[in-house]
Amino acid sequence: MSFVIASAIITPDGTILQSYHKRDLKSHIDLNGETYFIDGGIDDTLMYSANDVLPKVIIVTTESDFIIQRAWFSLPFFNNDDSFIPHYVRLKDISDYELDTYYNKFNNPQSVISNLITKEKKYRLNEILQTELKSNTISDCLINKVTDVSDNETVAIHADWYKYLLEKHSNISKENAYDILQEEVGFKFLEVLCHAGVFKRDETGLVAFDKFINTL
Repeated sequence: MSFVIASAIITPDGTILQSYHKRDLKSHIDLNGETYFIDGGIDDTLMYSANDVLPKVIIVTTESDFIIQRAWFSLPFFNNDDSFIPHYVRLKDISDYELDTYYNKFNNPQSVISNLITKEKKYRLNEILQTELKSNTISDCLINKVTDVSDNETVAIHADWYKYLLEKHSNISKENAYDILQEEVGFKFLEVLCHAGVFKRDETGLVAFDKFINTL
């Protein structure tokens, strides 16, 4: 069964209006003078304005390509105040730490949120390996014992994990950096897939996992 996980409209002047839940009205007076709105989020109450110049409608489902899913699916975060008004962050922009927080909260293989977060974690781990194959960015930072990676966009999103690697592997060098990184990524894959219920932590599951790792 397919589920809607994100809905939005793009008005003629390029303004994006995204609704996340019921009674979440978003409106905009376009440069053409028309008022556009969307409400209802991902529920069956979704509705948007009928204008003379129609907006572009974005409907993302659980069957959409994952690149589209991560670009539009959003999770709520709350500010450190008494407003209790959430702000939404798209899956692709959530930090590793925040992703882990949600991951632990929705650790249920049957949950749509859990499945999307699992896909995102696997996507990011694969990106780490692909990045290393192309540029050695992460291993270079580790070899040079760089402690502040906030200015390095590629590494910064994995800052917590990078700090863990830096502390764990004091003997990392140019000769062993990629092997260490590949092994650590394998450990992260095991964690993700075990939590997702893909590979059970028994003899059969571990054999299946070893076969999977050998394909990376």
